[in-house]
Amino acid sequence: MAEDWSMKKDGDEWISDGFSRPHLKYGDSIMIRTVRDCEFVWNNPLTTPIIVDPRKPSYFKYEEKPNYETIMIASIEGNPEFTEIGVFQDDVCIGARVNEAYPIQILAYSTPEDEGGGALSFMLYSESKGTISSSPATIQPGNYIANEPTIEPELYGFRVLTLKTNNQPMPSVLALHSNYPNPFNPSTTINFSLPKTAPVRLVIYNIRGQKVKDLLNESLECGNHSVVWNGRDDGNRSVASGVYFARLEQSGVTIISKMMLIK
Repeated sequence: MAEDWSMKKDGDEWISDGFSRPHLKYGDSIMIRTVRDCEFVWNNPLTTPIIVDPRKPSYFKYEEKPNYETIMIASIEGNPEFTEIGVFQDDVCIGARVNEAYPIQILAYSTPEDEGGGALSFMLYSESKGTISSSPATIQPGNYIANEPTIEPELYGFRVLTLKTNNQPMPSVLALHSNYPNPFNPSTTINFSLPKTAPVRLVIYNIRGQKVKDLLNESLECGNHSVVWNGRDDGNRSVASGVYFARLEQSGVTIISKMMLIK
């Protein structure tokens, strides 16, 4: 279920502790990977602590699975007001928590990249403002993301993130932005902006002009959106390396963007 690390609280900060033997107290948590049958032994406290289960999210719905990765939200820039935070993969919620206090620990039941899983993204929800997209500002340890809206899945991973909200003015024209990453393997995120609420279609074509994948064909609200393409066709077959085109259509206006898949 986990890797060879533990998590402990150092003052007010949660840190990853993969080297020393952890000394646990109530409020700390640890994940242990075993390779054979074992026993757990602990000291009984003089008084039994009150066990408080985390509140269950009511807006974001997700399915619990055997394997997951741990994402710790240390803070969100601007300290926005929100009730729940959700993690998404391929437009499906894979984990969520109610906002009770930082750090917010989310168990994300993600699908690995080698099994076709796309990048991860984040959404905030509040009763007064609805949903607000959020993206990583920093990822620890060893990574830094300033502007990209997603991160890649990491099975059994443990990452500490600082998020930032993506409050942007409504776009005035239809726009298809550069996909990221590009070149890509195996998945890429296609970002686009809609000036009005109306049916929109996003289709992937190969260099011969043949349709490869219908990514989107529905009505969306005006604003900024993103869709992940996992490099597979309508038959869920992995496509070959090469040049592909994303075609965005809304209300008679068409925009085309080129991308490169490298394996």
